[in-house]
Amino acid sequence: MAQVNAPREADAYDANVNHRARGRSSVCDAIVSETMTRKGAIGSIAIALLGHDDTRLFNDQYVAKPPARADSALRASCFELHRDSQWCDDGEDGSNVPYLSCWVALDDVSEENGTLRMLPYPPAASEATHRERASAYPPMSDLPSPMSGDACEDCGRLLTIRAGSVVFFSDVVFHCSGPNLSESIRRAWMPQFSAGPIVRADGSPVSLVARIE
Repeated sequence: MAQVNAPREADAYDANVNHRARGRSSVCDAIVSETMTRKGAIGSIAIALLGHDDTRLFNDQYVAKPPARADSALRASCFELHRDSQWCDDGEDGSNVPYLSCWVALDDVSEENGTLRMLPYPPAASEATHRERASAYPPMSDLPSPMSGDACEDCGRLLTIRAGSVVFFSDVVFHCSGPNLSESIRRAWMPQFSAGPIVRADGSPVSLVARIE
């Protein structure tokens, strides 16, 4: 997994820069960028789900999971159960700004090629926030590994979806993915959107701060 579009040094600290308006070196090419505008298929949903008028493109990743056979390769191709915002837990670079991930399948995905497995929130009051719901998850040490076989079978919801499908989920939702046992690479694109800029304690941005316009 790699970030494919680190911001330029010259404008990395300007929260009002439209990082998409940079020609071919922009965050995304024109067709994809259009989907992330306020009226676009992805941008409009991100704004609605976050419920925040100043929604920002926070991060942009291309995830490629190659086929794996040897034990070490199988383990390396798994993502253990985690929350996307675990990096905030140490409080150093952290920000409590909510964000969501938009996981776009670029290939048909299933258990065979290592699709996502989502762990729904435990039961909670209807008015509970995402973070309040997530606080009721069991400790991570009690959660099974996607490499543990049957132990993970009843853990969460396995997503079997076609290429072009989109999954939105909060930064505090537990999720994982197993190894790719197919013969082909499994690809996904994952832009992430935040309810305002995500910044460090000194006010500098953690990653992108492109306003959705």
